[in-house]
Amino acid sequence: RLAESGAEFDRALALNPNNTSIFFAYSEYLSAIGREDDAVAQLRKALEIDPQSAEITGFIGWPLYLKEDYPGGLAAEDEAIRIDPNFWTARMTRGYILRALRRCPEAIAEFQKALDLNPDSSITLAGLGAAYADSGWRQEAVRVLARLKSRSSKQYVSPMDIGFIEAALGDRDRPIEQFRKGYEDGS
Repeated sequence: RLAESGAEFDRALALNPNNTSIFFAYSEYLSAIGREDDAVAQLRKALEIDPQSAEITGFIGWPLYLKEDYPGGLAAEDEAIRIDPNFWTARMTRGYILRALRRCPEAIAEFQKALDLNPDSSITLAGLGAAYADSGWRQEAVRVLARLKSRSSKQYVSPMDIGFIEAALGDRDRPIEQFRKGYEDGS
């Protein structure tokens, strides 16, 4: 019900235009429907209200990553880390951007730092596994994949995260099944 969601965000912002949480959630919605420029614009509005927020600054990097503005994404993550060196999400997003730039050793280091700060993050493990696969460290990637699958028997793990590593390992069929499951469960 995406059209309804957009209308509700517009209404929420009209009622409370200084609530950064609304801008933040709205930007996630906009990214999910492929409107990354609008997502960044919403986050920049939130930054006008709270310019020292590591969370808002760091989350600007994700839609920039999605639209392949890697220098802009890295700049946002670097600023978020300057504000709060322990902000794990900035480290994770930085890892995804570095992987996209094929700077896998740096990406692996960022994913490791993010996991040190938040060991429960499945999306970070997925990025780490994919970066290992890209680096030719197949055994490490397979170990991370096994870790995610094991975790999924005890708690929710997005099938997308599992499929992401399987795709990086070169599998053609299983990732599509995982992505379908992820779509069906709303992840």
